[in-house]
Amino acid sequence: MRRIAVMAAALFAGPAFSGCSTVTPLAAPAMAVTSFSYSVGKASQDFVLPPDKVQAAVLGAMEDLRIHSVHQSTEPGAVFYEGTTADDRRAIVTVRPYAGGTRLTSRIGLLGDEPLSRALMDRTGIRLGTMPPAPIPDKVPSKPGSLLSADGPDPNYLHEQAEERFYDKTKP
Repeated sequence: MRRIAVMAAALFAGPAFSGCSTVTPLAAPAMAVTSFSYSVGKASQDFVLPPDKVQAAVLGAMEDLRIHSVHQSTEPGAVFYEGTTADDRRAIVTVRPYAGGTRLTSRIGLLGDEPLSRALMDRTGIRLGTMPPAPIPDKVPSKPGSLLSADGPDPNYLHEQAEERFYDKTKP
């Protein structure tokens, strides 16, 4: 009986101690390649650079995109920049350091502005040297949140929900 237990232990432990290196760590390459993400009015992007360099690049990017009256506030683990866009909407940018890099998040306006958020992340990348040089845009790309835009409500804001027929449905 003891011999069976020893054989079973050797059988299961053998592959663990054999030195097989077919599995490589994925954390380092995944952190090196990050991309822009946008969800529910909030944009984020990771940079594999120290926070002090990212902070300087963010201030320059905000200036490039005509975000003015920028005020800085600090909390443990985060630096916040709050400014005003050219069309008088609030822009909040957060810089958070983490092991191996810095996460940059932004919310522009009440409901978000994806083109302006993307432009901010791109300008920050250009100033950091992670993207190729590009001229400062003459016209700032912007599409304010649909319901509360400066041009009034967007007639297509809830179009998909209005087209759904929920009448007399028995399925959830």
